[in-house]
Amino acid sequence: MTTPRQVGTTFLHGRYQIDALMHDGTFSRVYRAYDTKLQKPVALKEVAAPDGSYRGRQLLQAQKVLDSLKAETQLMQGLSHAGIPHIIDVQDDTETPGGLYSVLMDFVAGTSLDKVAKNAPGGQLPEDFVVSKMTQLALILIYLHSLPEPIIYRDLKPGNVMLDNGAIKLLDFGISEQITPTNYTNPQAVGTRGYAPPEQRTTGAPLDPRSDIYAFGMTMFVLLTGRLPQMDAQGVPLGPVNASVINPNVSPALSRVIARCVATQPERRYQSMTEVVAALSTYKQTDEKHVKAAKSRVRAIIAFAVAGLLCFGGAGASLAYGYSVESSSYTALVASAEKAGTVDGWAKAIEAKPGDIDNYFHAIDAAIQGDGVFTSQEESTLIPLVRDNVNEIQKNKRYPELAYRIGEAYWFFYQGDGGASGLTLSAPWFKDAIDGGYNTQQATALYNLASFNRDIASAVQTGGDTGMYRTYWNNLTGLDTSSSSEVIQLTVLNYILDSITSNPYGLKSDGVTKDDMDKQVQRAQTYLAQHQGFKAGRPQELAKELAGKIDNKTKATIATLFQENGDQK
Repeated sequence: MTTPRQVGTTFLHGRYQIDALMHDGTFSRVYRAYDTKLQKPVALKEVAAPDGSYRGRQLLQAQKVLDSLKAETQLMQGLSHAGIPHIIDVQDDTETPGGLYSVLMDFVAGTSLDKVAKNAPGGQLPEDFVVSKMTQLALILIYLHSLPEPIIYRDLKPGNVMLDNGAIKLLDFGISEQITPTNYTNPQAVGTRGYAPPEQRTTGAPLDPRSDIYAFGMTMFVLLTGRLPQMDAQGVPLGPVNASVINPNVSPALSRVIARCVATQPERRYQSMTEVVAALSTYKQTDEKHVKAAKSRVRAIIAFAVAGLLCFGGAGASLAYGYSVESSSYTALVASAEKAGTVDGWAKAIEAKPGDIDNYFHAIDAAIQGDGVFTSQEESTLIPLVRDNVNEIQKNKRYPELAYRIGEAYWFFYQGDGGASGLTLSAPWFKDAIDGGYNTQQATALYNLASFNRDIASAVQTGGDTGMYRTYWNNLTGLDTSSSSEVIQLTVLNYILDSITSNPYGLKSDGVTKDDMDKQVQRAQTYLAQHQGFKAGRPQELAKELAGKIDNKTKATIATLFQENGDQK
């Protein structure tokens, strides 16, 4: 190949700048670059056309790599899903020997699931985490399998699945195949040993979504157990596949779901990824009432997962899922949502018309205006709708504002059932708002605060937390909440006092003085004195918390902190 591009050089009329060389292979290179216009990272993949320096097997391999990238790019250019990187631009200069085929696409900054599992004890991830992330992956596969000309991924494994700020991304479509009237059989035996089903290793076998179901089951098995099951020389499991035997923390019910996914004979597996999602939704319960309710939820999930099919104009796809929306019925859904004032109500309107961004704003309002809380149930209803329709609603100029509102809902109002905090979950949404130019100063401050919450623990462990506390303090105390709701103002004041009691020595070592802290305590006292009669519910709860922190903890912490060694600064 040609000499690698140097860090700092630009291309495509100066819009993109090389940040780093991520991969330097014999026939290909991958760079991280920066879009100076949209101010976000992108990925650049390049393969050179064979030239006179290649001979024999090396020449064949170079041509194979080039042809594979061209085929992958052509396939991905027709896809539109939040879980699949978007192809931004393609340049083909391969008509001349040594010329480059360059593909610019979304940069995925996360971690592959195999690396996530590698860092877990015994390589075994928690069951609830695996089920949650694999359900996200299943929805991506449903989208691929439901296209008018379905795509069979054919190389599903933990290394090809990325976790990016909690969202699942599917990468590397190099051996994926599209089912067309002239291409409906396996062109060659491909796939990764252990993950590829027996039929996929047979040239001429039918291209079938059930092949991906097998690999999906094996991927789940590995994430839960830390290894593949014992296999013969052909990669076929020796005996029954039972995750519970290897990892007793895996429920027998989930183990049975996996076993059915990886049945050797395709007809004994689940027959669609839709069935897999239903199984993952119901495996913990067996009573008929719960199962029926779960299946109803699954139907809703599938509806919005395949909603993107409508943009292809495929009548067959719409009819296959009974998905047709008449103007009158949509109007009725909106009217019903307005009357109910719930996230569930607006979710139905969103499912009917995913591109109407106003409904997402209404859903956020419904979540936080009633009880002042963004619950995990409301989150699980709304956020998947946003993620699965993000490519559509990003076309609307109000999307950055919506991203900010979602980040705000997480930051100030979220009360989940454990796991990641609202602050951590808010970060990618504020980043989208910043990238889109909405309320950038406030969004940047909130993003930085969320990043501090995410990074501080690891920074402390490595001794890299020096200077972080002052930045955190400045961002937090500098937030403009003058026109915000009671909940937001009270939440910020609570966070300020919490920062004093949770990180007193860090703040002091970074130059936050006693006077700085006293001023914020006085600020909280003044706010409570000037705002009597808080609304019942969340505002009253936050006001009570704030008053208690002032008198019972914060003042004492400050006094103790600055009395040591007679230090009053």
